[in-house]
Amino acid sequence: DGGDLLKIIYEAKENGLKIKCNGGSFPINKEGVEILVSLGCMRRVTCYDPEEQTFTFDGGLTMTEVFRCLEYLSFTMELYGIIPDMTVADAISVGLLGSNGSIANCLKSCQVLHPDGTLVDWVWPDPEEAQDRMVSGHDERNYVPSLKTLVCGLGVVGIINSATFRCIPVHLAQETIYSTTVDDVLNDLQKLSDSLYGYMYW
Repeated sequence: DGGDLLKIIYEAKENGLKIKCNGGSFPINKEGVEILVSLGCMRRVTCYDPEEQTFTFDGGLTMTEVFRCLEYLSFTMELYGIIPDMTVADAISVGLLGSNGSIANCLKSCQVLHPDGTLVDWVWPDPEEAQDRMVSGHDERNYVPSLKTLVCGLGVVGIINSATFRCIPVHLAQETIYSTTVDDVLNDLQKLSDSLYGYMYW
C-alpha cells in the first residue's frame, strides 16, 4: 500500500539507490535499476461513496477488475468500446482511450507518491486556478499538482498509489418473450398490464 511505498522511497533516498516503478502493463528496462517497485500487489477497492457515486481503486488493479467490481454494485464508467486490460496506474499514465473519449473524463482525483516521499492528492484545477497558472507560471510556492500533468504523463511525475473515478448507475432490465393467441391476450390484457413495466405486441 501507500505506507509500504513510502518506506521503499525513504530507504532508496537514504542509500542513494536508483528506483523505478512498474505498473505491470508494459515491459520495463531494468538496466541500472537497483530497486524495482511493482504495483501488481496493490489491487484493492479502497473507497466507495454512494452519494458522490465515486470509487477509489489501487493503482495495480486492472481495468477488467475495475469494471467487474463496478458491475457487481450496478455501476460503470462512461468509458465505452474495447478497453485494454492494463492497470489503473498505466491507464492514467498513457491516457487510455475508449470509443467515447479518454479515461480523464471519468477521473476525479489521484493519490500520487512524489519522488521526495510525500503522498499528495492530485485534482483537476478549477477555471480560475487554471487562468492564474497561465498568468503567473509554475511557481513552486503556489503550484498545486494538477491531473492535467498526470494524465498522459507516462509516470514521470510520481507513482500513482490510487485513483478515484466518477461512475454512473447501470439499469438492468429483464425481458420475457413467449407466444400466445390473440384471444388469450385480450382475456388477460389487464393482468398483463398490471404485472409488466413495459410490453410490446406484434
